[in-house]
Amino acid sequence: MKKIWIVRPCIVVLPVMFFLACSINPFFPPSGEPLKGDIGRTTPAGTIAQLFRAYETRQINLFMDLFSASKDFRFYVSPSFAADYAKSHGSVNIETIDPAFQYVRSRGITQAYYWTYDEEIQIHNNLFTQAVDIGFTVYPQPIDTNTITYIHGPDGTDYAEVVSRGGALSIQVKMEWSGTVTEYKVDIGEQVFYLEKDPQNPSLWVIAKWFDLGTAQ
Repeated sequence: MKKIWIVRPCIVVLPVMFFLACSINPFFPPSGEPLKGDIGRTTPAGTIAQLFRAYETRQINLFMDLFSASKDFRFYVSPSFAADYAKSHGSVNIETIDPAFQYVRSRGITQAYYWTYDEEIQIHNNLFTQAVDIGFTVYPQPIDTNTITYIHGPDGTDYAEVVSRGGALSIQVKMEWSGTVTEYKVDIGEQVFYLEKDPQNPSLWVIAKWFDLGTAQ
């Protein structure tokens, strides 16, 4: 028996993630084996392509490879979900967005709630472990490399700004207590990534900041 739910946007699927974070084994067993050989992080666009591939293959090692070992990553909650996020959390992090991140500021966003590396990995460990299938029903628009902007950030870091638009995910999760499969339909919307050179290998890129700008309800 399959149920279908329509949930809020954002590639990390906020309601699904928090549900899974509370409902499965906290030891987070790994899902799949890391892919070898094909390293997409040599370019900013290739880094985002690896992110999409990590979702489709549900490989947590491939996902973790996208972030710096310094664990300075931040994910910024969509403005359309910000009120619910703040209400459901007793303690939240909030940041004033520096004007150097012009694309985000041009959307009228001056402050955003965020979570950090450890929370991001925990959420995706839960998702990749419990989901029986994750796939794109509609792929995001191809990234035009001519639109990638390179900026000098307020912290002195050089960033590559990559904007991903559109796309939809289907996430199928088997409920342990009932044995039924629930399918979550997710409109991804607009995602903005700020990538930096990998401190451990400057020929590669990592995701430093991820802004969810999805607006669908």
